Amino acid sequence: SQIPKRTNRTTIESPKPSNYSTLTTMSSHQTFSFAEDFVPASTDIICGRGCAYAGHPGNKMFSEIVQANLRTYLDAPTRVDKTMVVAYVLDQVLETGARFVKKNKTTNQWDNMTREEAHHKTGHAIRDMIRQMEKGNGKNTSVTNTKPTTL
Repeated sequence: SQIPKRTNRTTIESPKPSNYSTLTTMSSHQTFSFAEDFVPASTDIICGRGCAYAGHPGNKMFSEIVQANLRTYLDAPTRVDKTMVVAYVLDQVLETGARFVKKNKTTNQWDNMTREEAHHKTGHAIRDMIRQMEKGNGKNTSVTNTKPTTL
């Protein structure tokens, strides 16, 4: 997949990934609960407060994908471009078969997050990682992509 390219200020060219139909099956607006005996898979991204799930394999993979795209996000000149980078990162994550899941405090069951919620989670993860790097490097954002991407 490629990051959608801005061709000018008003037109955005957005190539569809080869598995586009599977990427669009994630609900945009409706959360659903899994069965009571559901256990998140190793590929799932477990969302929650704090660092409780940071060691989960799916969360580690998510962090690696986010980190690999930080330079592209930082180089994006406009908010629209940054939003496109977030969508690209989310698509990369979903292409692995990962799901974004969270524990419902009321029912104590796992919920599948909507695409919109996953997009927000991805954007926050990018901005949080940038803040952490700025703290550690004294505002030096010398971030490199492990895979070259273009916008």
